[in-house]
Amino acid sequence: MSAASVQQAVLDALRASPRVKAIFGDPARIIDDQSEAPAYPYAQLETHAVRDASASEKVASEHVMSFTVFLRSGGFTAADDALQALRIAAEAMTPAAGGEAFVLIQIPQSDVLRAGAAGAFRGTLRLRLISEEI
Repeated sequence: MSAASVQQAVLDALRASPRVKAIFGDPARIIDDQSEAPAYPYAQLETHAVRDASASEKVASEHVMSFTVFLRSGGFTAADDALQALRIAAEAMTPAAGGEAFVLIQIPQSDVLRAGAAGAFRGTLRLRLISEEI
């Protein structure tokens, strides 16, 4: 599975989640490119790193993606709820396409931070997954 197809599968799965839609709107505002004036709240894919994770008998790739959530109200609780919605949707992914499947889905880190503007918060979530030939 190419990096682009893994990224699209992750974005599609996050955007399809009812829990994510309840927080980020329908269609869910999970963006992977620059937007001049996105509506709040929204999540943005910030980075996507890929490296070989093959074993002796299997071809595999490790993908690490970082998402940032931007909110203007609701404080730490709303930011944490947004991160939890993304986490639950990511952990529920079971896509298999092009002869590959996700064999590991892990959220090694998430943080909530106060942003510069009064009442604004930013959350970050790191998603690690391994896709493997099946």
